[in-house]
Amino acid sequence: VELQVAIHGRLTNIRSEVAAGSNMAVRSGCPSSIGLPQLDKMMSELQGGLLQASELYNDFAQPCAMWDLCLRLIDLAGADVDPLLVRQLWDNLLLQAWERVPASRPVHSCSEPMQHLHAVCSAVEELGTCISSNEGTFPLAFVAFRLEQVAAEVWPRPHMTSSSARSMAVGCDNHNKAFGTPLIVSSLSRSCNGSVLALLRAYELLLGRHVAGVSDAEVSSTRMRHQLLAGLFMQCSMAAEELSGVQLGLAADDSYDAGHGTPESLLRTSTKLAVGTDPTTARQMGYLAEACERFALEAHRLGGVAGEELAKSFDDLRRRL
Repeated sequence: VELQVAIHGRLTNIRSEVAAGSNMAVRSGCPSSIGLPQLDKMMSELQGGLLQASELYNDFAQPCAMWDLCLRLIDLAGADVDPLLVRQLWDNLLLQAWERVPASRPVHSCSEPMQHLHAVCSAVEELGTCISSNEGTFPLAFVAFRLEQVAAEVWPRPHMTSSSARSMAVGCDNHNKAFGTPLIVSSLSRSCNGSVLALLRAYELLLGRHVAGVSDAEVSSTRMRHQLLAGLFMQCSMAAEELSGVQLGLAADDSYDAGHGTPESLLRTSTKLAVGTDPTTARQMGYLAEACERFALEAHRLGGVAGEELAKSFDDLRRRL
């Protein structure tokens, strides 16, 4: 009933926009081929009685590009759905959120990448808190990688590389050039009910190139692996804080290291972590220490200033566990 009401509400808004000649209906993703007569017919059918989830999906949500509601209907039905379809629906949702960001003037201004990242992270967080935390409807590692690609400006469309585009970027704040790791990690963490360890495992799968829908080539670039490791370091720090009860105390105005995409505040962390006496906590701390060692080795392998800084950060955290 809730989803049927939600679909009717959106159709009502779309109808108002179409009747007013607004382009908001197009920006919402609703195909321009759906006019007032069809919208009126759909709304009448929705008011005629309770419909099955399959009817809501096939006759209303999918034709009107309500991708979040499509995923919620799949989650509600609990059906065994093709993972490829689920990933496509997530791609559609993220692309829709990305395209809703108004084009900046000048084109590709400094604020635009962060606006896009905020938009897609918000879409993930809003939907993630409404559906089950399972791979069937919420492929966490795949979604996380899409957010990292948006941050790197390689998805859904590669960033501009012309000389004019580069000249427009001169003078941008370092904050807007950063990879946005804290924003991505915090949004994903809230989306999976605050389970830092679940998110950490998802990033481990990405680092190991074991995620359906993500090719080896996409995850093999040095920059992307630096991004993934920066995300993993933040997650390891959060997990250590959660397990030990120690607050890491990040300052509100801490900036990013724009050259390497690693939060400076995390690199400077030197808090001594207290190991709990609970056996489960001790095992999780042990797993975390082993993970930090693996990630440090990968960072060393990548090399460069960013890699060495990340390796040192993982080593320092491991010694405090």
